Amino acid sequence: MGRTAAGKLLRWAAAFVGNFLTAIITTRIFEADFSVIYRARTAGGMLEREYIFGALLAFALGYFVYHKWRSGSAKWVWIAGALLFVREAVAYWHEQRYSVLASQPSFMSVVRAMFGPVYISQTIYALVLTRTLSYSAGAWICWSGVLKQSLTALRSGGSRGLS
Repeated sequence: MGRTAAGKLLRWAAAFVGNFLTAIITTRIFEADFSVIYRARTAGGMLEREYIFGALLAFALGYFVYHKWRSGSAKWVWIAGALLFVREAVAYWHEQRYSVLASQPSFMSVVRAMFGPVYISQTIYALVLTRTLSYSAGAWICWSGVLKQSLTALRSGGSRGLS
């Protein structure tokens, strides 16, 4: 494939899909291996573990994938997660049926409920959002070099600030 605009766009789109799948699937694969560290006894505890380990692993994956391949699309994976989450939240909000006596809940109350263990099918989209945000944050941190600068400052005694 040459250096045409269409070729660059196709390569970027393929990298974007690869980064998105890495943020979602690879994070879950690694998370399953680390789940022995924190064994949850309740559904809420399991969900908490999914959010915490998922976010940490996705951040690390985003950082290291960007460091290794310098894929600019890794910084923008959060957009796909946010779009999926908002689409599902709006769809769920609009499909609810309420009586004349009860008012429809606000959109933000539906969004908050999607992060809890009540709506399991919608919680998947909250996990996707969390993982893609963390993955992109790791890529952005690697891109900006902030983490590298802070580690250098810590190694040199930590007396200098990050300027």
